[in-house]
Amino acid sequence: WHLQCFDLKAYLVSNSRMAAFNRRWRCPVCDIVLKPPGDLFVDAYILQILAKTEARDEEVAFDQHGAWRVTAWAAEPGPPSSDEEGVAEPPGATGSAAAGGGAVERGEGR
Repeated sequence: WHLQCFDLKAYLVSNSRMAAFNRRWRCPVCDIVLKPPGDLFVDAYILQILAKTEARDEEVAFDQHGAWRVTAWAAEPGPPSSDEEGVAEPPGATGSAAAGGGAVERGEGR
């Protein structure tokens, strides 16, 4: 076993779509077989940490006592590149929500 968590939703989706049956339901960290629901659980401590972090926080580090701190942040979105300029948004759409930004899913199984 290990303490590193992974995203539950991504794990379930990727395994349900995986064509190679012999590679399904393997831990993305250590490669042991993990079949839901019995072999998986949600780490409540990680959920608490996710609730306290900001949307731009990318990485946290833990000390030997389990205390944590944010160590990496996502880059601020820059101005649109020349390829992105002039791209029409759907009617009624505004800003980053139209580009798929705007919402950050947090919680399950990370």
